[in-house]
Order: sequence, then structure tokens, then C-alpha cells
Amino acid sequence: MSQKELLSLLKKMIALTFLSFFLFIVSINLLKFADFVVKIDNIIKTKDTDDAEIPIMNLSYIVDESDNTANFNPDNSYSADKIGYQDDISKLYKYDWSSGYTFLLIGSDKANSNIKKARADVIILLRISSEGKIASISIPRDTLITISNGSYNGYFDKIGHSLYWDGLNQLTLNVERLVGAPIDYTIVIDNFRSFEAFLAMIGGVTLDKNLKGKLGIQWIRNRNFKYGDIERCKRQQVFLKKSIDKLWKLSKNGSYIYSVFIYKALTKIVDADISKKDFISVIYLLKEKNFDVNKDYFTSVLPGNFGRFDSKLLYKSNLTCWEPDELTLSKINLLFTENSENNIKTSSAADFIIYDLNKLSDKFKSFIRSKFLNSFLTYKK
Repeated sequence: MSQKELLSLLKKMIALTFLSFFLFIVSINLLKFADFVVKIDNIIKTKDTDDAEIPIMNLSYIVDESDNTANFNPDNSYSADKIGYQDDISKLYKYDWSSGYTFLLIGSDKANSNIKKARADVIILLRISSEGKIASISIPRDTLITISNGSYNGYFDKIGHSLYWDGLNQLTLNVERLVGAPIDYTIVIDNFRSFEAFLAMIGGVTLDKNLKGKLGIQWIRNRNFKYGDIERCKRQQVFLKKSIDKLWKLSKNGSYIYSVFIYKALTKIVDADISKKDFISVIYLLKEKNFDVNKDYFTSVLPGNFGRFDSKLLYKSNLTCWEPDELTLSKINLLFTENSENNIKTSSAADFIIYDLNKLSDKFKSFIRSKFLNSFLTYKK
């Protein structure tokens, strides 16, 4: 066989290999996506049936194999440090946060959707920078604030009560005034059932226990520790970091089609005011920057000290509160509001396709070099 014929045969083999490889990848992903859609749909349907157990997502790449413990004993719960909590507040100053998106994540203490009013049990500020970094800062629900506007303007109160007295808009405004930074989007887990559904969607979270269903609710609300809600906030930070990691894996590290479906599912499970277009832009930003939760995600609880105050709203005196550190608040303000314009570009399906094709092309070239060219060079010698 001549060298010309050999090269022609090699080209045909490469083309056939590429086509076979492409069809194989497409087939596998279609099957996985179909399974994913069915399971997510079952979770959403079951969420609105109060007595039914919500089925857990069990895709092979996110499943936790450990047994779920039905009996919860708060005395046996690990401290935040033992399950991996690290305070990264000092690390934030190494990066540029002036351009990006700011989310306010709220978890209410409503047991079910029939309850009309609730307090905010979880308040977390999430900043996603244009460099693909995420800062997650818990604001303890007992943080002392002076209420601005609304029916109780000028009163002292705990920030978690804002949701009860004047609703989400007032809580958002109070957080903005506290940290001195504007909120772009809010995400509210409105009741315990919604939290169960979220846990089911990501396949549960394993920390000191395998958290699914009602056990997850008991774990996330537990504050049976020396420092009560502060320790709980730290544990919630560990939980959220693990959840973000699992969501990222669930999206296949930012696949467009998976991300769109996750957006649709999330907006049926939680209350979120972010549009699909902006959600996809956030996902593409993280994808483009090769987001890695282990190096690009920073956790903290708003520093401060325990204090006391008198509440005119509750007609009670000497109530415990969390008094935030003013210096830290001023630094957060400088970090998050240096650039008032959000200059992150809007991304579309085409951006994802081009990115994925480039990655696939790189992988294929590497495959060809390792499998065929080396063999050809050896044969030629």
C-alpha cells in the first residue's frame, strides 16, 4: 500500500471514528436527559401533594449511597468546623467583585404553603463576580437593624422579622441598607415542602448525615449549639456550598439544555425573580470561567457580637440580638458596589454551542493525536 493510499485510508478512518464518537455521545446524553426530565417532573408533581414522599433524584453522577437516618438527634450533630466550614471573609479582598450579580437567598420558617406570614430563617447574600467567583455571606436572622420605611420606620428589630412585618420587599431593602449594596435578584424557599423538593432535585446532601426529606429540614434548622444561630449559619454555609456543587453537576457543568430545564424546575420549586435569560447568562459565565466550587466559592458569616435590645414591636425588653461589625459592613460595601453598572454580557444558546464544540474539538484532536498519529508515525518508521 502506497503512502498516498495509506493517508486516504487514515482520513476515512478518522471521519468514521469522529461520526461514531459523535453519535455515541449524542445517544448517551439523550437517554440521560430523558431520565433526568422524568425524575424532575415527578419531584415537581409530588411537591404539591403534602402527604406524599418526594422521590429523590438518583442519577449515577450525583447520588449519595449512604442510608438516610429517619431519627434526628440534635445532640449528635457535628459542629460546622467538623463538616468543613471555613471562614473566607479575608480571602474576598484578593479578588475583584465590583462587576457581577448579587442574589439574596431567603429561607422562611413556614411549615407549609397555607401559612400566610413567616419570618426569614435563612438570609444569605450571594455575589457572583465577572471572574466566576462566588461569595456567600450569611446574615444571622437575629442581626439588629433599624427598620427603614414601611409601617415600623425607625424601630429596632431583628432582620429576620422584616419578612413577617412588611414582606419580601422590605426585607430586601433592609439587607441592602445593612450591607450598602444593591440586590439584583431574590430567591425564596417559601416553605419546608419546597426545601424538601429542592433536596430531592439535587439527590440529597451528605454531611454528618445523609440529608433528604424531613431530616434535611430538621438538620438545616437545628441550632442546638453553644452559639446557637451563628453556628447554624456556618452549617448552612457548608450545606449551600455542597448544594451548589451538586447543582453544577446536575447541570452537567453548565450544559445549556440541562440549565434551561433546571431553571424551569427551580422556578416551580422556589420563588425567584431572575429571568431565564439572566439565569443562562450566569451559568455561561461560570462555565466560561471553569467554575470549581473548591477554589472559586467563598463562605462566611457576617462578623459581629451578641448584644441586647428592647423591642417596641414585640413589647419586650432585653432581647438577644447579633450586632454586626461595622468595619466588615463597610468593606462589603466597597467590594460589591465599586462599579454600579453590571457589564456582564448576555449569553445565548449559540454561546454554549460554540463553547462546547470548541471543547469537543480539542478533545477529539487530543484523541486523534494519541491514538492514530502515534501509530501512523510508528508504522512509517
